[in-house]
Amino acid sequence: MQLIRRITDSDWSGDTPKWLDTVSRYAARGVLFDSEWKVAMMHMTKLQLYKLPGGGVEEGEDPQSAFLREILEETGCIAEVIHELGYIEEHKVSNAFLQHSSCYAGKVVQHSTSISLTDEEIALGMQVEWMDIDAAVEIMKAALQQNVDESDRFMLLRDLTILEETAKWLSASVTIQARKYGDRPHYEWRTTLLERTDSHIFVLGHYGRKLKHFTKGKTFIVENWTIECFPFDFWFTVSADVINGKIAQYYCNISEPARMEGCMVTFVDLDIDLIYKRGKWEIVDEDEFVSHAAKFEYPPELIARVRQEVERLQERIALRQFPFDGSIERFIPCIPRDSA
Repeated sequence: MQLIRRITDSDWSGDTPKWLDTVSRYAARGVLFDSEWKVAMMHMTKLQLYKLPGGGVEEGEDPQSAFLREILEETGCIAEVIHELGYIEEHKVSNAFLQHSSCYAGKVVQHSTSISLTDEEIALGMQVEWMDIDAAVEIMKAALQQNVDESDRFMLLRDLTILEETAKWLSASVTIQARKYGDRPHYEWRTTLLERTDSHIFVLGHYGRKLKHFTKGKTFIVENWTIECFPFDFWFTVSADVINGKIAQYYCNISEPARMEGCMVTFVDLDIDLIYKRGKWEIVDEDEFVSHAAKFEYPPELIARVRQEVERLQERIALRQFPFDGSIERFIPCIPRDSA
């Protein structure tokens, strides 16, 4: 987990930052979204302050489990983690107290009626309020400017940082560009980042997005949501159409491994596709592959590799290996419920 920020007394005193070596408390907290992408803010009505849901990690508990437990206790929502943001350290040197907070973004899976607040939280008049993330950011900024209590400042700056990090992640745009052999642009569209690792990237294709088709010289409007996977080590890409909260169709390109530079993912489309629709897998565009192999003089070893990769992808699908092992389905909650 990457470091997001270290907060110290010097953030408002202007003194030279001082760091503590020993963690006093491990915590987990973050941003919870509902189906309309509203953010859950915990309103401490007695103080007229807001905070994000979260709290201490209990013995025998991992940070992610602690985050989901705190969500349930404070908001009454069963949730799942959709993104790992990183961690924040609060170095309260004047109190010799170092808090390490693991930070996440989560999505509501189910609303529950059971809220289990601590006595202290009840005394603070804590209640959940849902708002746009931009509104939450502005509320925290205003409170931070007005508040002089050091303990509150740590909390406000910490949670403001988490909200801002989440907003950046939420708005992260990734351009996908398919190319043809010989580095010829084929088509291009914009997506939102869901997950990036050393081996792959998952992105969300939004309903109504524009797809610029260089080969056909046209721009199309794509009227469906997709969850898309681009491996950096395998010879395929996967696009899953999501309708009514379920995957309705898979479209898999046989391609050279994808590459990512900055906010752009590129891959070389090698013509042959595997498509799943109406409960059946089929291979398409073999005639295009044969035609292009002759026209653009594909090397014999590339032709053989493409044939081999078709068989490997079919085997991967049959064995339910990544990303056909449920890896795609876990991102379905990222699609607005009334749209998926």
